[in-house]
Amino acid sequence: MADAASETGQWKGSEVTDLISIWGDRSIQAKLEGSYRNRAVFEEIAREINERGYRRSWLQCQRKIKSLRAKYKEVKDWNKQSGRQRITCPFYEELDRILGDKPSVQPVELLDSCDAFLATPSPSTSDGSSASTSEELASSSASSVNSNGSSTSTACMFLVVF
Repeated sequence: MADAASETGQWKGSEVTDLISIWGDRSIQAKLEGSYRNRAVFEEIAREINERGYRRSWLQCQRKIKSLRAKYKEVKDWNKQSGRQRITCPFYEELDRILGDKPSVQPVELLDSCDAFLATPSPSTSDGSSASTSEELASSSASSVNSNGSSTSTACMFLVVF
């Protein structure tokens, strides 16, 4: 199956499918999990893809996977925003099976600073009553970064009765 296209950088659909299949293997994913120095893993991927009849270096495999991940994340982020027509990308379903639950794509937990403010207990005196007997207006302002990288500001106002 090796041809001039694989040496010039062009990836055929069947070649990408094989690459995703190798990369998506549980043992490969386990080796990549939390690893920054992953050349040996990509060398293993390249060996496997070369055994299937293609001619790719570890660096070509690494760059292609990085490109596929970026495109998948771009589509996922686009589709999260309401009011937008859904889009897709090549190999979306295959990539979703591998990346769909990864924290780099789907954050495990987002902190809402307004909720944190509400959960903060009010100060009290030694007899257990509130430190203030009058009504107080509490205000909080928070800044956060959305999963798509854009920044938002939120202002929370509460009427706290003591």
